[in-house]
Amino acid sequence: MVKLKRATLVILIILNCAIIIYLSHQPARISASQSGGISGFITDHLIPGYNEMPVAEKKVVSKRVDDIVRDVAHGTEYFPLGLLGTVLLGRKRAWLMLLLVGLFAASDEIHQIWIDGRSAQITDWLKDMLGAGVGVLVGSIVGRKRNVNAVKG
Repeated sequence: MVKLKRATLVILIILNCAIIIYLSHQPARISASQSGGISGFITDHLIPGYNEMPVAEKKVVSKRVDDIVRDVAHGTEYFPLGLLGTVLLGRKRAWLMLLLVGLFAASDEIHQIWIDGRSAQITDWLKDMLGAGVGVLVGSIVGRKRNVNAVKG
């Protein structure tokens, strides 16, 4: 059973990395279209009075929402890597997971240099690391609670 759990975690980590690479390999116009669709839904349906705003104000609000969507996307892509990796390696090796995710995120940013309209951004790497760090934190808390329950049981 332990081998199946470990294999499942490794497969999920590889799948998460593949999704990240796929998304970061999209040319800028496709990436902008994807985030723009989400931003458009948010502005149209979740921001009160957006449709009645003057055009100039709509542009400011749309830009801000799109920036937030893109920032959150970085963290949510890397959160599972931190979480799954910490569950796989254990709390005591969480530092190793952060190091590995940091190297992967850096290579992903560098890879974008060769993608049409994309670039490597240190700020994007930091957002990736924030998401991974929260994942490591959650994985450490979950692992700690499981260990405490195992000792009590």
